[in-house]
Amino acid sequence: MTYSNFVHLNVHSAYSLAESALRIEDIIDLCKKYQMPAIAITDNSNMFGALEFSNQCVKNGIKPIIGLSVFVEEFIKDDKYLSKFVLLAQNQEGYKNLLKLSSKSFLKSDLPSKPKVKIKDLYKYNTGLIALTGGPGSLLNKLILKKDFINSKKYLENINQLFKNRLYIEIQRHSLENEKLSESELINLAYSLNIPIVATNEPYFSDESMYLAHDALICISSGKYLDDNER
Repeated sequence: MTYSNFVHLNVHSAYSLAESALRIEDIIDLCKKYQMPAIAITDNSNMFGALEFSNQCVKNGIKPIIGLSVFVEEFIKDDKYLSKFVLLAQNQEGYKNLLKLSSKSFLKSDLPSKPKVKIKDLYKYNTGLIALTGGPGSLLNKLILKKDFINSKKYLENINQLFKNRLYIEIQRHSLENEKLSESELINLAYSLNIPIVATNEPYFSDESMYLAHDALICISSGKYLDDNER
């Protein structure tokens, strides 16, 4: 059988509540349509869909990769940042660490509506996890966009030590200005520190025909209107 040469490693299901329009069954159907042998689910802060996703993948001969998008509170000098990481379970210990990080993000966050963990939690619960740097929402990208190249390299070196041989620099291309401005420096850092690069798309819906419906979903979740040009 011929398989696709691209596998999604950063997919948000409808369990990314009020953010994604992709149901688990939709994800499975798309894998079959495009002949993807494996796929990763990386819902924001939660793992509500992990069991359903795994069961459906196995039934359909698809390799499930359990992941989590986690938001981490970090400091550079006196500035506080909320950085995004994409974490993928390598093994059972990694899966258990995902559960711990997800639970902590809700139980320990000062704002329950914005689950997050401390950077010390990532240091404590990273065994068995593969990390992607997190795309435009990562601290790495934010430092690059500020042209703070000294701290961006130093920060990446620290994260690379934390996830020794388990870190990938994540690059996305959605024709967004921030992505274009940061990509060349991300590639330079990848080569200078010998860190592999991975391309992700981070879908929240299946194709362009769903764009307006998804946009309406985002408006509902944020209490905005479709014609609000400032949102």
